[in-house]
Amino acid sequence: MTPLIWFVGFLLVLVGSACTSVAPMPGVSDVYFTNAQSGPGYQLYNAGSPYQILPPVGAFDRERDTRITIVIIFSTGSAHALRAVLNAPSGGTPRPVSWAAP
Repeated sequence: MTPLIWFVGFLLVLVGSACTSVAPMPGVSDVYFTNAQSGPGYQLYNAGSPYQILPPVGAFDRERDTRITIVIIFSTGSAHALRAVLNAPSGGTPRPVSWAAP
């Protein structure tokens, strides 16, 4: 009787572990700012790296750089959701923002 109980227990553990799948945790590979302009919407680029499309910039000029973009590079293609709060330098009302990528 005892070997049968051990066999059933082993079988339950084996089947249970085979049925569960662990999705990879979405991670952030890099975050940087750029002043490069890109077109609206989803676009495909023939580039080996996102740095070729939107190069990182360390210093900005208020007169020349009318728009600054934050670039977030994820390490997986899984769905992502971001939440942030934008604060004005003058201390105005904080604006919550959120994005979702399926």
